[in-house]
Amino acid sequence: MNQQVLPESDLFRDQLVFEGTVPLSIHCLDCMPDDEQLTLVNISNEKVLRMVAALDEMHIDVHEEPGHAHDIARLEFKINMLMDLVGQVIERQLELPARRQVSVNAHGIQIESPELGDLAPGQLLQVSTYFIDTYPRPVELIVSVTQSGADAVLAGQVVSLSEAVQDLLDRLIFRQHRRNIAQHRKTRS
Repeated sequence: MNQQVLPESDLFRDQLVFEGTVPLSIHCLDCMPDDEQLTLVNISNEKVLRMVAALDEMHIDVHEEPGHAHDIARLEFKINMLMDLVGQVIERQLELPARRQVSVNAHGIQIESPELGDLAPGQLLQVSTYFIDTYPRPVELIVSVTQSGADAVLAGQVVSLSEAVQDLLDRLIFRQHRRNIAQHRKTRS
């Protein structure tokens, strides 16, 4: 089969992409989950992505906010530190899946997956992706394989995401993109 992976512009529809090495597991599905199962997956994904967004919100700039902003910023720092520590403890107890290089958005996914070998186009997968360490709950993506086998890379189309989940995933990706640009600017100066 050894096909060439789709150009990213086709796979990701020219949208921003989350790129990173994250805990991720892949399971082959025999058939598409029914509507009730898809609804439950989307509800769970929405909850996870909302929590990720809340944990990832911008911090209060003490210089811009009057009043008790400094106290709020200190409390926020302490809560974030506590969340990080709790996340580390949970991560050790949960035995998260191995980290893999992934590129993903609401339309497509590309994963390094040498152990899967060649999968037929159209094969359905459930991909569990843990986006942040401080909240080790996965976003479950149903993926239809478009190509596999080329350089041990799997490519697929993300299917059956609700509009709310697509929007929240797009926001997560935009925040990561914005952080990458800011980090790049800092290293250049």
